[in-house]
Amino acid sequence: MPRPQKHLSEHTKSRAIEAADALLHQHGYLGVSMDAIAEQIGIRKASLYHHFPEGKDQIMLSIGERLIEFDGQGFQNALETGSTVRKRLEAMATFIFNDGRQTDRVLRDAMRFMPLEHQQVLGAGFFGQIFAKVLEVFETGIKKGELRPHDTKFSAFSFLSLLSEMNNPNHQKTWSDLPARVTDILLGGLRAEKKPNDHELQHNGRASQESHLKL
Repeated sequence: MPRPQKHLSEHTKSRAIEAADALLHQHGYLGVSMDAIAEQIGIRKASLYHHFPEGKDQIMLSIGERLIEFDGQGFQNALETGSTVRKRLEAMATFIFNDGRQTDRVLRDAMRFMPLEHQQVLGAGFFGQIFAKVLEVFETGIKKGELRPHDTKFSAFSFLSLLSEMNNPNHQKTWSDLPARVTDILLGGLRAEKKPNDHELQHNGRASQESHLKL
């Protein structure tokens, strides 16, 4: 029995998006064309326009929406995996690094050429499905006393920027514990612990003696 026409249509659209995604990675936004996509999946360009009347920009938007939905679900799973800030951030980093794609970086570059309304759609999706989940980790951490009060939006952006820039197979070959390293830098920083000076040592010593005498 032949498959329903609607199913065939959705299958063709999915194949077109996957082909366009691959071309986007290989050649960038300017290197993707409706001709190339049609050739990749073996259909006429006119048929491709039937599925995507707005052309290439509509396909790019579909790639972005699919990525945001995928990453949003991955981050939601990370939220449910651990109960502490560290475990949740490491789970998010592990999800991104294990996926091994560069789609976020490639798409960010492609957005420069996309229509403003498409940029706004993807921006809203990013903030609602991805950024909001990272922000929740930091805000919950403050409420639970795991983190000091700070600019949580800045921390969330910093964390996502680190993930984006460090999502490179060469980095993962060098540091097998990359999720933990990224989380350590963000939560612990690099500054050495402050050593007490002579005045502070004398003050602490006197306070200790006074406390002992009271006992």
